[in-house]
Amino acid sequence: MTVLVVGDRVALVLPPGDTTVLTPDEADALAHLLDTAADHATAR
Repeated sequence: MTVLVVGDRVALVLPPGDTTVLTPDEADALAHLLDTAADHATAR
């Protein structure tokens, strides 16, 4: 996965080239979800 910051947006480029563009709020929500998932994974 490639993460690009484009102005006030965050673009995620996934293989095979699919792209998702997130607003700042969506990027914050994704970061929170990933932090929570990481916490759960390391607690086991």
